[in-house]
Amino acid sequence: MKELNVIQRIELRIKKDEHKEELFKLSQCDYSFSSTYYPNEEQERGVDVNLSGAMRNEMSTLFLEWLSHKPGDWSGSLKIYYQNQEEPVVSFVFDNAIIHNYSQSFSENNVQSQDYYFSAILTGVVLNDVKLN
Repeated sequence: MKELNVIQRIELRIKKDEHKEELFKLSQCDYSFSSTYYPNEEQERGVDVNLSGAMRNEMSTLFLEWLSHKPGDWSGSLKIYYQNQEEPVVSFVFDNAIIHNYSQSFSENNVQSQDYYFSAILTGVVLNDVKLN
């Protein structure tokens, strides 16, 4: 019988500069890699990396600064852990992230906290020691 791999936690670390960073616990995330190559171009375009996620953290000042494109490095990492494992099953780092979409969801008469949804474009991504873009 195949062992079930249950995801225990998803961590997104965002770093504005060497003095200011924050860990966000995501309830859900998706990432995608896409590549466009045109044979007549002199250089390959590379790989576009997109990240989207949902979180229930309280809105923080750092997140609002990231959202409003305040000056900063905006580097970080994404790590996904299976239950009862110390090492992440997915781990990648990035040099820069720009949020291009953000939304909030509220439900009337709902005791659940509201969710925050975002999408970001990542550059300088390294996955398993392979530089993607």
